[in-house]
Amino acid sequence: MNRLAIGVDLATSRPSDIALLDEENGKLVCRFAEKWSFDASGDGIIPSEAEKRTWILAIDGPQGLAASAGQKERVSESMART
Repeated sequence: MNRLAIGVDLATSRPSDIALLDEENGKLVCRFAEKWSFDASGDGIIPSEAEKRTWILAIDGPQGLAASAGQKERVSESMART
């Protein structure tokens, strides 16, 4: 198998860990690539070891959080019900 899953969490302003999920000897293994510092172009978010492989990128970030302290849902969710 030559597939790789890449995960990054953009929820903080610190450099982000890049997690790599790979299969080794029939088992799913997680390891970490170098940290990635935000770049609006996305440059460097895909580790070089993924370049010749099939990969998928999963991004987690602050878009999943409510906008204000005490708010129980995102504004977009509230608007979608109106």
